[in-house]
Amino acid sequence: MPITVNGVEIPDAAIHAEMQHHPAPSRELAEYSAKLALIAKELLLQEATRLGLARSRAESAIARLEGTGGNFAALAGQWSDCPSKQNGGNLGQIGLGQTAPEFEQTLLAMQEGETTRQPVESRFGFHVIRLHRKTESRPLEYEMVRDRIAGYLRERGERQAISRYLSRLTGRAAIGGIDLLGANAPPAP
Repeated sequence: MPITVNGVEIPDAAIHAEMQHHPAPSRELAEYSAKLALIAKELLLQEATRLGLARSRAESAIARLEGTGGNFAALAGQWSDCPSKQNGGNLGQIGLGQTAPEFEQTLLAMQEGETTRQPVESRFGFHVIRLHRKTESRPLEYEMVRDRIAGYLRERGERQAISRYLSRLTGRAAIGGIDLLGANAPPAP
């Protein structure tokens, strides 16, 4: 039975592609986790559409940055849904494997000072990226990462809030083809 969210079917190909982002001790558990993630993504996309949000907001931000030489930090602070909005969209130093593959591939192809001309879509949504500079990797002192650690802890709290929000959206949605209560979830080995 196909998985549907308010009448929108989630294709098997999308589930198999998403599985790579859900390492698990068994294939069944990875597949179940991927299904849950895609249901959450579809719920959020539907809600964003209902509220009039999505790719268009990222495109508008890019147009403002290109047209008037807008202030990236100010736009990120105003429009971003990322916790980095508190820092003007600054993610700090990013190493390989620390972001979604689509984000990382775009970032690696960029030049210093460049801003993406199109929104970058990942499983987390749409991104506008500005690369300030590239540096060689090296271990960082605690003082340099203290704020990042605090940000991680803040982000963890925000993820919990998002989880509660998704639970409310799930309760209002018509979802078929999967048992969300976990009764038919594959057991962890």
